[in-house]
Amino acid sequence: MVDKTSTSDGGGLLAGKVAVVTGAGGGIGAAMATRFAQEGASVALLDRNLDAAQAVCDGLAGDGHTAREIDVSDAEAVRATMKGIGDAYPSVHALVNCAGIREISGPFEISDDEWDRVIGVNLSGSFFCAREIARGPMGKEGGSIVNISSVAGVSGFLKRPAYVSSKTGIVGLTRSLANDFGALGIRVNTICPGLTRSPMTDGYFSDEAFVKSLESAIPLGRAARAEEIAGAALFLVSDLASYVSGATLSVDGGVTVRTTFDAGGGGDAFNSSGNATL
Repeated sequence: MVDKTSTSDGGGLLAGKVAVVTGAGGGIGAAMATRFAQEGASVALLDRNLDAAQAVCDGLAGDGHTAREIDVSDAEAVRATMKGIGDAYPSVHALVNCAGIREISGPFEISDDEWDRVIGVNLSGSFFCAREIARGPMGKEGGSIVNISSVAGVSGFLKRPAYVSSKTGIVGLTRSLANDFGALGIRVNTICPGLTRSPMTDGYFSDEAFVKSLESAIPLGRAARAEEIAGAALFLVSDLASYVSGATLSVDGGVTVRTTFDAGGGGDAFNSSGNATL
């Protein structure tokens, strides 16, 4: 736990500011927490796996950081956690909703419970966290909320009905909240990452054919690094994006603008192999 005087005041784009990152125990969330701390922010790292979040927290530059356990799909837990953050910090300037899960099941195979779980974490969790941060610590001075969707949120993939629905819903949620929260001085934007190297996707990269397919599936010819998604988030939460709200930013190497009809080409292989960003 930190006290109200412990925020970092070093140099950087986020000097003296406080950022909350969900899903911060690994992958893209950990990269965001790391980058924000490097830019002078005090970071509250939220994750269902407290040990993982604490390990990332312990390695951050600067001070004023804290790790907390949370199930973002639990509205009451989110409410209590955000209240605790409001008690610990004088105000919160940024929230990144990065917590997310996925399924690989066809529409006839996915269970009701799995559907509810994916929608609950990805979409409901993003809403609960945004609502409570705006109701409490961010509502005092305004700030920036960044929701993490996916290229699946602006296109469609095979055998991921819950994941695609949740990520598409996040785009709509962002547009709605940008309208509702604007009067509070809160900007709300979405990032749609493409395929990103993370613990969730590392298994794909043991397949040489899959890695080769990226050259034709993605104009830049490779997957993203988590740090590249964090760079986009840094822009959106910083004052550099002070007039950006309601936007959807694809950070995907150009994959959403590429279409292929080559049955043996990488575009089809990429889509069927699956695109997971979190």
